[in-house]
Amino acid sequence: ARLRRVCAPLGIHDFFSGYCDEADMYLPLRAKYCKKHGRVVAKFDHYCYLLGNSVGELNHGRFYRTLLAQLISIWNGYWLLTHAYLSFHSNITWTVANAPLLALNILTWLFGAPLTLLLLVHTFMCLTSSTTYEFIKLEKLEYLNGFYQFSFPFSDGLMGNVRHFCCPRRIKLWR
Repeated sequence: ARLRRVCAPLGIHDFFSGYCDEADMYLPLRAKYCKKHGRVVAKFDHYCYLLGNSVGELNHGRFYRTLLAQLISIWNGYWLLTHAYLSFHSNITWTVANAPLLALNILTWLFGAPLTLLLLVHTFMCLTSSTTYEFIKLEKLEYLNGFYQFSFPFSDGLMGNVRHFCCPRRIKLWR
């Protein structure tokens, strides 16, 4: 069946994943109808509750840069914290005097560590032209049938992936 599809002329199923009743249109491959704001999002990655927006093809690079700026701020703050502790001879006095800094230190790690992991995941997504949605829903997405978890069928090579991720010129019709 796969060989027949490769040799056959291109058709609607090569570029579209099916009909979406809510959007009243054929959904392009990698697109998803987002119920939160009632729009189709090209190359849907995820819905970000903190930003209140879907992350997709045209804003994934901006989301990445926002995340990077947050992490730079968090870890610079952590560096400042490590140099701001007051020194006292008594342990109790030291703990009381530095309690606000200790609380900020804990908050830095509570937010910094997960956001660093998130940045690493999205760096991987950037380099491989994959999305969080496809990674999680691999078994359920019909257009990814026959591919295994780390096969990256939409990759355009390292530089092509990074270029389209960081500075997409237009919405790409994936095949």
